[in-house]
Amino acid sequence: MNLRPVLLLAWIVLILAGCSPHKPSPISPPENMPAFFSEGHDPGTPDLDRWWEQFEDEVLNELMEQVFTENLDIRQAFARVEQMQARIRLANAGRFPQLDLEGSGGRQRNLTITGPVIQDTYNLSASAVFEVDVWNRLKLARDSAALEFLASREDLRTLYLTLSAGLVENYFLAKEQLAQVELAHKTIAINQNILNLAQSRYNQGMVSAEDIYLARQNLAAAWSRLPIYQAAEAQALNRISILSGQFPDNVALSPESGLPDIPWEIYAGLPSDLLISRPDIRAALLRVRAADLEIGQAVAQRFPSFRLAGVYGGASDELRTILDSPNIFWNLLVQIAQPVLEGGRRAAQVDVNRAIFKQNLAAYHREVLEAFREVEDSLALIRGKNQHIQHLKSVEESANRALELSARNYSQGLSDLLMVLESQRALYNAQSSLVTARRELLVFHVQLMRALGGEWMDRHIQDAGLGNQGKRISQP
Repeated sequence: MNLRPVLLLAWIVLILAGCSPHKPSPISPPENMPAFFSEGHDPGTPDLDRWWEQFEDEVLNELMEQVFTENLDIRQAFARVEQMQARIRLANAGRFPQLDLEGSGGRQRNLTITGPVIQDTYNLSASAVFEVDVWNRLKLARDSAALEFLASREDLRTLYLTLSAGLVENYFLAKEQLAQVELAHKTIAINQNILNLAQSRYNQGMVSAEDIYLARQNLAAAWSRLPIYQAAEAQALNRISILSGQFPDNVALSPESGLPDIPWEIYAGLPSDLLISRPDIRAALLRVRAADLEIGQAVAQRFPSFRLAGVYGGASDELRTILDSPNIFWNLLVQIAQPVLEGGRRAAQVDVNRAIFKQNLAAYHREVLEAFREVEDSLALIRGKNQHIQHLKSVEESANRALELSARNYSQGLSDLLMVLESQRALYNAQSSLVTARRELLVFHVQLMRALGGEWMDRHIQDAGLGNQGKRISQP
């Protein structure tokens, strides 16, 4: 048998391998990205490395480590990353020859002219099939899976950002409610003193019973606020427990530690830094590139496919002679398949993948715009809240002096109780608003840290065993 035509055809197929009919599309960020953020600030380099540690709160630091090790969302995200890693191996398997071993043996009884004959038959063969990746379809599938894997790692980084910010926000919310409880107790004490003063003046016949009822009304209102704040504190602590992978009622705060001050200067860097520091933006870009490779796969499906197939084996009626030369059989094939009539299915798949690419590209641009907006919003809120706090401090100071003066005048009979009660309510409202405003300012700083991104979570990913695996998979 002349094998030269078959071998020549196989050689030509191998030479053609690696050609791709698809040219990758250019991918760029949104046009006209601003060079600076509009809010006036120093565009220095922000310190994003484990930013919550700058609050110097050991309870918060311990809770954060517990979230990183016990949170169930993180466990799910790690499982998704492992799933995408397995998909790379699955996509890459098609690029290698597939080898099957097959053996059989049996005995059969046949009727012949001379009578029944019992005959043994044994077969042993190895068959191999190899698809030559002429149009890079299999390579594109592997590279697309690799990009999806890298995108899932960026999703994991984004989850770390989200959970860290969520923990700090709930932690400070719980602290705010605890501070509100303490303020409510102080207000109760003040209202009790006012009631005592009104009772004393009533006993002396200097005021009517109306003052006593008004004082009792204010005291009861102060007591009514307590359960609301206590319930809100419990809810925040319960959310922290869930973030930490625990059942509720496993977190307690120290009443001595109040809301901290902002420990750092405001630096937001440059808008272009977000393309590097934000993992959600990097994930969106990777998915755009993966969608582009899937267009290449769909285009390659419209071209002929080439396979090399071969079988080698032996057949005999005796097991010991199955591989003797006279019993050997083999074949070698070069298979070419070209779709002819398929109703436009492959062309439609190309159009589908191109539309998905456009969709992912628009999603990538939106991620960049949203990241820019989040930083701008945080900077604006921080500036506005700082001004708000300064005004509230002035209100608190004035209300405190007004209460002192009205209480003194009331004790001397120079004013009525309504002035005292109004001054007390104004002081409480100012103090309560100031506590809330300080917590909101902290939250706005947390939101800024989240909006700026970072890579501090890589240590936790490496500790979990995915760091080195991710480095071995390079971006196509």
